[in-house]
Amino acid sequence: MLSPNTIRKTRNESDVYQIVSENGRSLHHVTGTLKDNKNIALAAMENDLYAFLYISNRLKQDPEIITYVLERIFQLLTSGSSEQTDFVQKKLLPSLDRSCKTLLQQLMKRDGLLFQHLRGKFLACTSLAILAVKQNPRAIHFVSKPIFDYKTLAKLAIEGDYYVALELVDKRAWENEKIVSKAFMLKNKLRRCEKFLDICIISFEEVEGW
Repeated sequence: MLSPNTIRKTRNESDVYQIVSENGRSLHHVTGTLKDNKNIALAAMENDLYAFLYISNRLKQDPEIITYVLERIFQLLTSGSSEQTDFVQKKLLPSLDRSCKTLLQQLMKRDGLLFQHLRGKFLACTSLAILAVKQNPRAIHFVSKPIFDYKTLAKLAIEGDYYVALELVDKRAWENEKIVSKAFMLKNKLRRCEKFLDICIISFEEVEGW
């Protein structure tokens, strides 16, 4: 295996392509415009998807790159291999940072439950939480409280699956008039409306911490 210093000094595109094809994570040591080369980036990720973290920020927003990474992630998750699933859930997803914003958004739109595997600070990110809960109401269970706009998420969860919301939405949310009204608007989905009869309707201002 080549040393990091040797890789940094390599300037020939064909040589770098060969290096990352054999060891995707060696892209971390590639410098200059070669790190922004799409062919080199794809070759590195083909060998090791973790190399996505080392491509340029510009390429991290590239539609072709995003599509490729999304498909690879879901291939690994559905492969039936616990090793590949662990790689995605325990290594790749927790390592994604702000520079991976586009990928994070697309992941939440595809599978909201992947929200639970993101790094801690993203669990309090309202925009990602909204995308996740829209896709799968159960994702609300993994959102950090009370940092985010829970009112919005609670209503989204109710709209998505009333019974899931009943289990997971914070009890304070059911005490809010707007949220209860939203639930009753969906009465065609509700079979246990009597559960609301004993709820005291109060305003946001009267609930400590809102």
